[in-house]
Amino acid sequence: MQKSSTHIALRERFNPEGSLLRRQQERMLTLLDILDGICKKNNIPYWLSSGTLIGAARHGGFIPWDDDLDVEMLREDYLRLLKILPRELPKGYVWQTNETDSGYFFNFGKLRETNSHLEEPNPYLLSSRYKGIYIDVFPIEHAPYPLAWVGGHLQGRIFKVFKDASLNESTKLIKAQQIFNFNKRYAFPLLRLLAKMWPGGVLRHSFGTAYFKPRRINDIFPLSEMKFEDKKYPVPGHTDTVLQRIYGDYMKMPNLDTIKPHLTHLEMFETQAER
Repeated sequence: MQKSSTHIALRERFNPEGSLLRRQQERMLTLLDILDGICKKNNIPYWLSSGTLIGAARHGGFIPWDDDLDVEMLREDYLRLLKILPRELPKGYVWQTNETDSGYFFNFGKLRETNSHLEEPNPYLLSSRYKGIYIDVFPIEHAPYPLAWVGGHLQGRIFKVFKDASLNESTKLIKAQQIFNFNKRYAFPLLRLLAKMWPGGVLRHSFGTAYFKPRRINDIFPLSEMKFEDKKYPVPGHTDTVLQRIYGDYMKMPNLDTIKPHLTHLEMFETQAER
Protein backbone atom coordinates (compact mmCIF):
# COMPACT_ATOMS: atom_id res chain seq x y z
CA MET A 1 0.00 0.00 0.00
CA GLN A 2 1.51 3.29 -1.09
CA LYS A 3 1.73 5.71 1.79
CA SER A 4 -0.10 9.01 1.36
CA SER A 5 1.48 12.34 2.19
CA THR A 6 -0.86 12.58 5.20
CA HIS A 7 0.30 9.19 6.48
CA ILE A 8 3.93 10.12 6.04
CA ALA A 9 3.38 13.43 7.86
CA LEU A 10 1.67 11.67 10.76
CA ARG A 11 4.50 9.16 11.04
CA GLU A 12 7.09 11.94 11.04
CA ARG A 13 5.18 13.76 13.78
CA PHE A 14 4.30 10.90 16.11
CA ASN A 15 6.34 7.74 15.47
CA PRO A 16 9.30 8.29 13.13
CA GLU A 17 11.69 5.37 12.63
CA GLY A 18 13.98 4.97 15.61
CA SER A 19 11.74 6.91 18.00
CA LEU A 20 10.85 5.40 21.36
CA LEU A 21 7.21 4.99 20.33
CA ARG A 22 8.12 3.33 17.04
CA ARG A 23 10.46 0.94 18.81
CA GLN A 24 7.65 0.11 21.25
CA GLN A 25 5.29 -0.54 18.34
CA GLU A 26 7.85 -2.87 16.77
CA ARG A 27 8.09 -4.80 20.03
CA MET A 28 4.29 -5.09 20.13
CA LEU A 29 4.35 -6.44 16.58
CA THR A 30 6.73 -9.16 17.75
CA LEU A 31 4.27 -10.03 20.53
CA LEU A 32 1.43 -10.11 17.99
CA ASP A 33 3.43 -12.44 15.74
CA ILE A 34 4.03 -14.79 18.68
CA LEU A 35 0.33 -14.83 19.57
CA ASP A 36 -0.63 -15.23 15.92
CA GLY A 37 1.62 -18.25 15.51
CA ILE A 38 0.37 -19.98 18.66
CA CYS A 39 -3.29 -19.29 17.84
CA LYS A 40 -2.94 -20.60 14.29
CA LYS A 41 -1.07 -23.70 15.47
CA ASN A 42 -3.86 -24.49 17.93
CA ASN A 43 -6.83 -23.37 15.80
CA ILE A 44 -7.78 -20.53 18.14
CA PRO A 45 -9.60 -17.76 16.25
CA TYR A 46 -8.76 -14.18 17.23
CA TRP A 47 -8.96 -10.79 15.56
CA LEU A 48 -7.57 -7.27 15.79
CA SER A 49 -9.85 -4.98 17.79
CA SER A 50 -10.41 -1.47 19.16
CA GLY A 51 -7.82 1.12 18.15
CA THR A 52 -5.68 -1.57 16.55
CA LEU A 53 -8.53 -2.40 14.18
CA ILE A 54 -9.06 1.30 13.45
CA GLY A 55 -5.36 1.54 12.68
CA ALA A 56 -5.58 -1.36 10.23
CA ALA A 57 -8.62 0.11 8.46
CA ARG A 58 -7.55 3.77 8.47
CA HIS A 59 -3.74 3.66 8.44
CA GLY A 60 -2.77 0.18 7.26
CA GLY A 61 -1.02 -0.34 10.59
CA PHE A 62 -0.73 1.38 13.95
CA ILE A 63 -2.54 4.62 14.52
CA PRO A 64 0.69 6.64 14.46
CA TRP A 65 0.39 7.80 18.08
CA ASP A 66 -0.98 4.52 19.47
CA ASP A 67 1.03 2.88 22.25
CA ASP A 68 -1.07 -0.24 22.78
CA LEU A 69 -2.34 -3.19 20.74
CA ASP A 70 -5.62 -5.05 21.29
CA VAL A 71 -7.03 -8.34 20.09
CA GLU A 72 -10.25 -10.18 20.94
CA MET A 73 -11.49 -13.75 20.90
CA LEU A 74 -14.54 -15.65 22.08
CA ARG A 75 -14.39 -16.55 25.75
CA GLU A 76 -14.41 -20.30 25.08
CA ASP A 77 -11.33 -19.85 22.90
CA TYR A 78 -9.74 -17.60 25.51
CA LEU A 79 -10.15 -20.36 28.12
CA ARG A 80 -8.31 -22.72 25.76
CA LEU A 81 -5.57 -20.13 25.29
CA LEU A 82 -5.14 -19.87 29.08
CA LYS A 83 -3.99 -23.49 29.10
CA ILE A 84 -1.91 -23.43 25.93
CA LEU A 85 -0.11 -20.10 25.84
CA PRO A 86 2.11 -20.30 28.96
CA ARG A 87 3.78 -23.54 27.85
CA GLU A 88 4.30 -22.42 24.24
CA LEU A 89 5.79 -18.98 24.82
CA PRO A 90 9.44 -18.53 23.87
CA LYS A 91 11.95 -17.39 26.47
CA GLY A 92 11.67 -13.72 27.33
CA TYR A 93 7.86 -13.55 27.22
CA VAL A 94 5.16 -14.05 29.85
CA TRP A 95 1.39 -14.49 29.91
CA GLN A 96 -0.01 -12.21 32.61
CA THR A 97 -3.20 -13.05 34.48
CA ASN A 98 -4.04 -13.09 38.17
CA GLU A 99 -2.90 -16.72 38.24
CA THR A 100 0.59 -15.88 36.95
CA ASP A 101 0.88 -12.49 38.68
CA SER A 102 -0.89 -12.12 42.02
CA GLY A 103 -0.74 -8.33 41.78
CA TYR A 104 -2.66 -8.24 38.48
CA PHE A 105 -6.43 -7.79 38.76
CA PHE A 106 -7.77 -7.46 35.22
CA ASN A 107 -10.17 -10.04 33.78
CA PHE A 108 -8.25 -10.31 30.53
CA GLY A 109 -4.71 -11.36 29.75
CA LYS A 110 -1.64 -9.43 28.71
CA LEU A 111 1.12 -11.01 26.65
CA ARG A 112 4.31 -9.26 27.79
CA GLU A 113 8.00 -9.25 27.07
CA THR A 114 10.39 -9.24 30.01
CA ASN A 115 13.19 -7.01 28.72
CA SER A 116 11.46 -3.67 29.04
CA HIS A 117 9.76 -1.68 31.77
CA LEU A 118 6.83 0.63 31.29
CA GLU A 119 4.75 2.56 33.77
CA GLU A 120 1.15 3.65 33.39
CA PRO A 121 -1.06 5.81 35.62
CA ASN A 122 -3.68 3.04 35.98
CA PRO A 123 -3.76 2.02 39.70
CA TYR A 124 -4.70 -1.52 38.67
CA LEU A 125 -1.16 -2.02 37.36
CA LEU A 126 0.90 -0.47 40.14
CA SER A 127 1.08 -3.73 42.12
CA SER A 128 1.69 -6.08 39.19
CA ARG A 129 4.90 -8.07 38.93
CA TYR A 130 5.32 -7.94 35.16
CA LYS A 131 5.67 -4.50 33.60
CA GLY A 132 7.16 -5.09 30.17
CA ILE A 133 5.73 -3.97 26.83
CA TYR A 134 2.50 -5.88 26.19
CA ILE A 135 -0.52 -6.54 24.04
CA ASP A 136 -4.03 -7.01 25.48
CA VAL A 137 -6.06 -10.16 24.79
CA PHE A 138 -9.76 -9.62 25.52
CA PRO A 139 -12.33 -12.42 25.83
CA ILE A 140 -15.82 -11.53 24.63
CA GLU A 141 -19.09 -13.29 25.42
CA HIS A 142 -22.86 -12.89 25.47
CA ALA A 143 -23.33 -10.08 27.99
CA PRO A 144 -26.58 -8.08 28.00
CA TYR A 145 -25.87 -4.47 28.93
CA PRO A 146 -27.53 -4.47 32.39
CA LEU A 147 -25.54 -7.55 33.42
CA ALA A 148 -22.32 -6.18 31.91
CA TRP A 149 -22.89 -2.95 33.84
CA VAL A 150 -23.28 -4.89 37.10
CA GLY A 151 -20.12 -6.86 36.36
CA GLY A 152 -18.16 -3.71 35.63
CA HIS A 153 -19.23 -2.11 38.89
CA LEU A 154 -18.47 -5.23 40.90
CA GLN A 155 -14.97 -5.17 39.48
CA GLY A 156 -14.80 -1.42 40.09
CA ARG A 157 -14.66 -2.12 43.81
CA ILE A 158 -11.02 -3.09 43.27
CA PHE A 159 -10.32 0.31 41.76
CA LYS A 160 -11.81 1.96 44.85
CA VAL A 161 -9.55 -0.13 47.07
CA PHE A 162 -6.43 1.04 45.20
CA LYS A 163 -7.61 4.65 45.41
CA ASP A 164 -8.20 4.48 49.17
CA ALA A 165 -5.38 6.53 50.71
CA SER A 166 -6.21 5.25 54.20
CA LEU A 167 -5.04 1.71 53.34
CA ASN A 168 -1.44 0.53 53.21
CA GLU A 169 -0.20 -1.41 50.17
CA SER A 170 -0.39 -4.89 51.71
CA THR A 171 -3.99 -4.29 52.86
CA LYS A 172 -4.93 -3.06 49.39
CA LEU A 173 -3.57 -6.24 47.83
CA ILE A 174 -5.44 -8.47 50.28
CA LYS A 175 -8.74 -6.64 49.78
CA ALA A 176 -8.30 -6.54 45.99
CA GLN A 177 -7.65 -10.29 45.85
CA GLN A 178 -10.71 -10.99 48.00
CA ILE A 179 -12.92 -8.98 45.64
CA PHE A 180 -11.33 -10.57 42.58
CA ASN A 181 -11.86 -14.08 43.97
CA PHE A 182 -15.49 -13.38 44.94
CA ASN A 183 -16.26 -12.04 41.49
CA LYS A 184 -14.55 -14.92 39.70
CA ARG A 185 -16.06 -17.71 41.82
CA TYR A 186 -19.55 -16.40 42.53
CA ALA A 187 -20.62 -13.08 40.98
CA PHE A 188 -19.52 -13.57 37.38
CA PRO A 189 -20.74 -17.21 37.12
CA LEU A 190 -24.13 -15.98 38.34
CA LEU A 191 -24.15 -13.22 35.72
CA ARG A 192 -23.30 -15.78 33.02
CA LEU A 193 -26.15 -17.99 34.19
CA LEU A 194 -28.56 -15.05 33.97
CA ALA A 195 -27.17 -14.13 30.54
CA LYS A 196 -28.13 -17.58 29.21
CA MET A 197 -31.77 -16.75 29.95
CA TRP A 198 -31.51 -13.32 28.27
CA PRO A 199 -32.59 -13.10 24.61
CA GLY A 200 -30.40 -11.59 21.93
CA GLY A 201 -26.92 -12.27 20.64
CA VAL A 202 -24.99 -9.17 21.68
CA LEU A 203 -21.37 -9.80 22.63
CA ARG A 204 -19.30 -7.61 24.93
CA HIS A 205 -16.01 -7.83 26.74
CA SER A 206 -16.26 -10.44 29.48
CA PHE A 207 -17.81 -9.56 32.81
CA GLY A 208 -15.63 -7.35 34.95
CA THR A 209 -14.34 -4.98 32.29
CA ALA A 210 -15.52 -1.42 31.86
CA TYR A 211 -15.99 -1.65 28.09
CA PHE A 212 -19.66 -2.06 27.26
CA LYS A 213 -19.76 -1.39 23.50
CA PRO A 214 -21.64 -4.17 21.66
CA ARG A 215 -20.42 -6.62 19.04
CA ARG A 216 -22.51 -9.05 17.00
CA ILE A 217 -21.22 -12.45 16.08
CA ASN A 218 -22.49 -12.23 12.49
CA ASP A 219 -20.42 -9.08 12.03
CA ILE A 220 -17.30 -10.88 13.25
CA PHE A 221 -17.53 -14.32 11.67
CA PRO A 222 -16.39 -15.55 9.26
CA LEU A 223 -13.14 -13.72 9.88
CA SER A 224 -11.23 -11.96 7.14
CA GLU A 225 -7.68 -10.60 6.93
CA MET A 226 -6.33 -7.07 6.69
CA LYS A 227 -2.86 -5.65 6.33
CA PHE A 228 -1.40 -4.30 9.54
CA GLU A 229 2.08 -2.88 9.10
CA ASP A 230 4.05 -5.47 7.09
CA LYS A 231 1.71 -8.49 7.07
CA LYS A 232 -1.92 -9.56 7.25
CA TYR A 233 -3.74 -10.48 10.44
CA PRO A 234 -7.30 -11.67 11.23
CA VAL A 235 -10.03 -9.03 11.42
CA PRO A 236 -13.85 -9.23 11.68
CA GLY A 237 -15.52 -10.21 8.42
CA HIS A 238 -17.51 -6.97 8.51
CA THR A 239 -14.86 -4.66 9.93
CA ASP A 240 -16.60 -1.47 8.80
CA THR A 241 -19.86 -2.49 10.52
CA VAL A 242 -18.06 -3.46 13.72
CA LEU A 243 -16.15 -0.18 13.90
CA GLN A 244 -19.16 1.98 13.05
CA ARG A 245 -21.22 0.24 15.71
CA ILE A 246 -18.58 1.01 18.35
CA TYR A 247 -17.03 4.30 17.24
CA GLY A 248 -19.33 5.89 14.68
CA ASP A 249 -17.27 7.72 12.04
CA TYR A 250 -13.99 5.99 12.83
CA MET A 251 -12.33 7.37 9.69
CA LYS A 252 -12.52 10.89 11.11
CA MET A 253 -9.25 11.97 12.69
CA PRO A 254 -9.30 13.29 16.27
CA ASN A 255 -7.85 16.64 17.31
CA LEU A 256 -4.15 15.81 17.08
CA ASP A 257 -3.25 18.45 19.66
CA THR A 258 -5.11 16.51 22.37
CA ILE A 259 -3.30 13.18 21.86
CA LYS A 260 -1.89 11.77 25.11
CA PRO A 261 0.04 8.50 25.58
CA HIS A 262 -1.19 5.70 27.85
CA LEU A 263 2.16 5.34 29.58
CA THR A 264 4.22 7.67 31.72
CA HIS A 265 7.65 6.00 31.41
CA LEU A 266 9.28 3.38 29.21
CA GLU A 267 12.70 1.74 29.31
CA MET A 268 13.93 -0.90 26.87
CA PHE A 269 16.78 -3.21 27.79
CA GLU A 270 18.59 -5.62 25.50
CA THR A 271 17.36 -5.52 21.95
CA GLN A 272 14.77 -8.08 20.88
CA ALA A 273 15.61 -10.39 18.00
CA GLU A 274 14.79 -8.92 14.61
CA ARG A 275 11.36 -9.84 13.27
